[in-house]
Amino acid sequence: MTLEHLNIFIDSCKEVIGQITGLQPKTGDLYIKTTPFEGNNLVILIGIAGDFHGSTILSLNDDSAKKIASLMMGGFPISTLDEMAKSAIAELSNMILGHVSTAFSKNKINIDITPPTILTGENLKLSLKSTCINCIPFIFDEDFSLEMNISIK
Repeated sequence: MTLEHLNIFIDSCKEVIGQITGLQPKTGDLYIKTTPFEGNNLVILIGIAGDFHGSTILSLNDDSAKKIASLMMGGFPISTLDEMAKSAIAELSNMILGHVSTAFSKNKINIDITPPTILTGENLKLSLKSTCINCIPFIFDEDFSLEMNISIK
């Protein structure tokens, strides 16, 4: 995966989050994770097939997920990460990857994405087929962030 490809993921994430929530996250420093790695309390997994194969994982802590879900629901206060809130975050992930797919198609790269899979729990350990995962942090403020983990061949 080239830097140009990673920039498509970064730009798509920032654009979709901006459109849906009105927030403009800053991009943290890209780094490499090895598998297995520990995810946050809420993990959304979306598979990728086609000209690229792999997975994209959005990982958030509970507070960040509740803030984003609240903004997606018109500012309705979210006190617990219930099924509706988790569904909102899964849909946001789906919209981001749909945007990625469209951007790749403009470059004659065809990918299909799977429906999002929601994982929740403490101390989630994630193992992917690839041993090298590109991690892109998106930071809203010091206590509010999400990570996009990309494992593509």
